Amino acid sequence: MDEQEFEIPVPWGHIAAKSWGNDKNQLVFMIHANSDNAGSFDRLILHLPDTFYYIAIDLPGHGKSSHFPSNIPLHEINYVLAVNMVVNYMNREKVILIGHCWGGQMAMLFSQFFPERVLRLVLIEAVYFSPVSVEYFKQYTREYIDNSITLLEKSKTRKPPVYSFDSAKHAMINARIYGKLKPEAAGPLLKRCLNPIGEDQYQITNDVRLRTKHCMFVDMDFCISVIKEHPVTCPILIIFGKDSTPLSEYYKEFLKELKNANPKCTTMEVNGNHDVHINNPELVGPPIHSFLTISNL
Repeated sequence: MDEQEFEIPVPWGHIAAKSWGNDKNQLVFMIHANSDNAGSFDRLILHLPDTFYYIAIDLPGHGKSSHFPSNIPLHEINYVLAVNMVVNYMNREKVILIGHCWGGQMAMLFSQFFPERVLRLVLIEAVYFSPVSVEYFKQYTREYIDNSITLLEKSKTRKPPVYSFDSAKHAMINARIYGKLKPEAAGPLLKRCLNPIGEDQYQITNDVRLRTKHCMFVDMDFCISVIKEHPVTCPILIIFGKDSTPLSEYYKEFLKELKNANPKCTTMEVNGNHDVHINNPELVGPPIHSFLTISNL
């Protein structure tokens, strides 16, 4: 499929985007995880049907996109707002959403807020924004406030570290929270997040404030109540990696209510870790291909 790069204007700058396919086709909007970028989907695209128009963005503060204004802490709702701006900019009545991890959480929430705009939803290693227990809520929020103030102060004088290409690649491969990336999977991500400043000298463009974000919800009971009251009504495919953290067990009760409210919700496991769509796109591509093209959902 033809690949294009473009920018979407937003009040604080621009959101960098790339697209594949014919823009006359149904739009599939792809949202990456925290500290990744649009390159997260480069390898998966090769396994998806060419009868759709795909767009992947660098979320604000990632890759080639502008950072949010520098004098505010980051909150997850800001990113849901950015997703909504992108959907509005594309001027499509309905979209299909594919999200990985944090991007999947945003896609799920967008599908709750704007069910009339979402045709289908694919979540890769994602279910919902992480709940915080009532008991831990005070400590969690105080830590968020303290950490945000520290990062805002550091950002005034902090000089970003400098990496050689090999050291940046090594960090990308080995510094993942939930397992390693394959070297060939790291390449598309590095291409969008390295800023050359000298001979074999690079700085990573990601916003330092991404190290701390405030969770939207309090506890699992609240999450379950919200999904009961405001169900996601479109067909949903949720893919888990067998070698990743047991999200399906952690969100067991939530998934039960999600499926009770929506019989068109399917969950499945594939071999691989948290980044299975990057490491092993040949395992994730076929079920997504089928889900996108099947007509009787």
